[in-house]
Amino acid sequence: MEYGYADSGEMLAVADPNEVWVFEIVGPGPLWEQGCGEPGAYWIAQRVPDGHVAVSANSSVIREVDFDDHENFMYGPGILEFAIEMGWYDPASGEPFNWRKDFVSGLRDDYSAKRVWRVFTLVAPSLADSLVESDLPFSVPVDEKISVADVFAYHRDHYEGSKYDGSTSLTAGPWNNPRRVEGYTFKVDDVTYEWHRAISLTRCEHVCVGQVRGWLPNEVGGVLWYAGTAADTSCFIPFYVGGEYVSEIMNTKAGSRMEFTRDAYWWATAAVMNHANLMWSYMIKDINERQQFYENRAFEMMVGVDAAATALMQTNPELARKFLADYAHQNAVEVRDAWWDLLDFLIWKYNSGRIIEDGRIKTLGYPAEWLERVIQFDEPDHMVRP
Repeated sequence: MEYGYADSGEMLAVADPNEVWVFEIVGPGPLWEQGCGEPGAYWIAQRVPDGHVAVSANSSVIREVDFDDHENFMYGPGILEFAIEMGWYDPASGEPFNWRKDFVSGLRDDYSAKRVWRVFTLVAPSLADSLVESDLPFSVPVDEKISVADVFAYHRDHYEGSKYDGSTSLTAGPWNNPRRVEGYTFKVDDVTYEWHRAISLTRCEHVCVGQVRGWLPNEVGGVLWYAGTAADTSCFIPFYVGGEYVSEIMNTKAGSRMEFTRDAYWWATAAVMNHANLMWSYMIKDINERQQFYENRAFEMMVGVDAAATALMQTNPELARKFLADYAHQNAVEVRDAWWDLLDFLIWKYNSGRIIEDGRIKTLGYPAEWLERVIQFDEPDHMVRP
């Protein structure tokens, strides 16, 4: 490796129409990071079994390694030798080498394990009672076949209905907002606390879902579904890997963190994401309705787009690639405009603690259950009792 890898670790999902692999890499150690020794990296990859789901959430997930099983494992040189040299692994122990435990920092319970656990419980509810967060498997077999829309839903999750659901906490406010903003770790009276890190976070820049379909030409079968900012309030839009270009409304020239513009798809989704915090339990229903409409429309359109692009690939591949890019661009523009319209709609419908519904302006007021909790935990000096 000419340049090496200096970070503490990274994971990549590598897939083709037939296989999915989890690829994990770590740097060669602090000496090289300080300018000593040779550049390099330690890496290992494990194949996800057919019918299984594996999840990575900012921590290593590969466990026991069978160095003789080349159908399911690939790895770089020196891993076992270095672990033995450093005293991390003892072959005489009789235990199999565990990459997660014996080489890297493991699966952090607070930071990562809960998110992995959550997806496992959603894809395999039958295993939920047997899953231990501190010792999760590499992958689990799914109870039922998973759709692309299901994967969208996992990316939008905040532990709703589970023991970690924060939507009923007093910190969720009167409108049951399950989100927490940074920083996630804080102190009160010298005691450290940390919010449960959900799958969907307000700090998220974007979410990508890759779809591979082997019965189609590669240019058509590979699709990247993209959602700007947090997935819970954004919309997934498709981009074909064979597309000639990527829509200009998706690149940095159309706007960055440092430059607001209504031309950018990202800023449209960011605007809705932020506004939804004002009255979450009401607004998220309107947002979900809009998501379902445009995502379902994209799924329905794919049938015709796939067929047309596949036929065109046989006669004019260049035109087919332009056709795929043009479709993705037009759809992205429509969804961007729909999200700006959605923001305007939410501003109009929910104003000053009221809601316009059925041709009437209704005063919502705070939910009674939340008010009871406020009185219980708050000092009501700022209130009066008539």
